Amino acid sequence: MPGICKIIASLALLLVGSMTAHAQDQVVDGRLDASAAAPLHNPHVDIVVVTVIAAETGPFTNADPPLGLVRVDETLRGAEPVGAIYPVRWSGHVGDGDYENRGGIRDGAWVPPELKREWHQRLLVPPKPGDHVIAFAAGVAEFESIWAQAAFRLTPENHAFAIAYMAPPERNAAIQMSAFLLVLLAPLGCAILHMLLRSSTVSGARRYRLRLTLWLVLFLVLPLYAFYESGISIYSNIRVDLLLLWPAIGLTLAIGSVSLLSDKRPALT
Repeated sequence: MPGICKIIASLALLLVGSMTAHAQDQVVDGRLDASAAAPLHNPHVDIVVVTVIAAETGPFTNADPPLGLVRVDETLRGAEPVGAIYPVRWSGHVGDGDYENRGGIRDGAWVPPELKREWHQRLLVPPKPGDHVIAFAAGVAEFESIWAQAAFRLTPENHAFAIAYMAPPERNAAIQMSAFLLVLLAPLGCAILHMLLRSSTVSGARRYRLRLTLWLVLFLVLPLYAFYESGISIYSNIRVDLLLLWPAIGLTLAIGSVSLLSDKRPALT
């Protein structure tokens, strides 16, 4: 009797272990929850509902992931047209215990993260043709392909969770560029207004309007910059634009303040 109990216990452990490994090795997770917060909150990552229409046959590993074709059924975030067919590359999931070295900034230099050898050798089970999947990928429309950084079964619960917790896409590029250029040109506008105010040929009424315009530029430059910043996510970590915007704001405030303080208040004549 004790021997039978040991056998049953061993089989149970093997079953639990195989189920755990199987779950970890699946390309497509069953449940979308808070553990997927990074791709949900990153507006640079597109979210598409797709149907698998073709898939390679294995075996596969994380180092040699499966390829295939998918059809876009719905775009939750991104610019992918419904009905478009894209080649897809499926990726395995990376857990907290899969890193040999998480990388980061070391001695002023970027060190890339390093995954354990076991992760690269781990078997990977791809989705099957006909499966409906919520896929997370960056630049799908741009590169005309999907490199699925994460994938989840399409269920009503997963679909509702994605809609509820995904960040909106970043603001339209044309609007952002317009705000950027206006902030960048503000110092030039202040300099032109300053020179006009110093001209002896400007009438009192026009001088009043010029001063009002200068006050308006000073009043609007910071809210305009705040509007520009509100359209950029925290995931845009390479901000070369700030090397231009911050000096432009400083010059705007300096030129405008000096001009207003040095100019006498005109009479409305």
